[in-house]
Amino acid sequence: MTDVPPRARTVALAAGLYRMLDWPGVDAGSPVGTAVFLHGLSGVAEVWGDTVDALGRGRPRCVALDQRGHGHSPRPPGAYAASDHLGDLLDLVAQLDGPVRLVGHSMGARVAMLAAARHPEAFSSVVVVDIGPEAWKANIDRTARLFAAMPESFPSREAALELGRLAGRGDEWADRFVDWRLRAERDGTYTWLGSKDALIETVRVQRARNYWGDWDRIELPALLVRGGDSKELRPRIVEQMRARNPGVRFCEIAGVGHNIPMEAPVELAAVIDAFWHEAG
Repeated sequence: MTDVPPRARTVALAAGLYRMLDWPGVDAGSPVGTAVFLHGLSGVAEVWGDTVDALGRGRPRCVALDQRGHGHSPRPPGAYAASDHLGDLLDLVAQLDGPVRLVGHSMGARVAMLAAARHPEAFSSVVVVDIGPEAWKANIDRTARLFAAMPESFPSREAALELGRLAGRGDEWADRFVDWRLRAERDGTYTWLGSKDALIETVRVQRARNYWGDWDRIELPALLVRGGDSKELRPRIVEQMRARNPGVRFCEIAGVGHNIPMEAPVELAAVIDAFWHEAG
């Protein structure tokens, strides 16, 4: 691993000023170009920190964006389709040095699918982490209920930490949850950085349609990564994805659920690094 810290930056995109983290390439011999990392629903740029650090020496410059409705980035009303997120990504890529490697998890991976299929000239490779292209109404209902039930604010940091601990990953993860996703107000309460309404709208509009046509059209060097215990990317969907686009490489990380960047960042980094070396 490397301890080179990222720099928090503001980048001007068409929809407003977005926040991103920017890690420099490591070593003079680092690969040219930039790797762009897209987080999943309710995530922030920081969720990629452990994975980027684990890439270690020889990695390219890496950037991770707070996507619209998340973190410190804009909350444009009613504009949360995958194509809206794709527009943000293309605006960002236009400001980066190529070639651009693309890595997305969950919601971010769906955006990455569209990018690879519709704008292959803008990217050199794509890694799709634990998401399928299918519509899924039950997923919409379950996720929307989860976000709707979350409190609007927390009376104290300790109260916010209690929600973080529900994930069962210990105090360190709970601290990260509070530091990355919540804002400390002057009265001692904590409120969400992102927008609950935006999260609900995002899952409703994106999961209501399928993207099989985009998946079928991906011709870039591509890798699909699944967590072995994931309930988000179901085995039968993986079978369909591999059958419909056999040119995409596939890797499963055993004993890991859906949230691979948080649960297994070192293993994910090793998979990404090997794929980049193979893809060139």
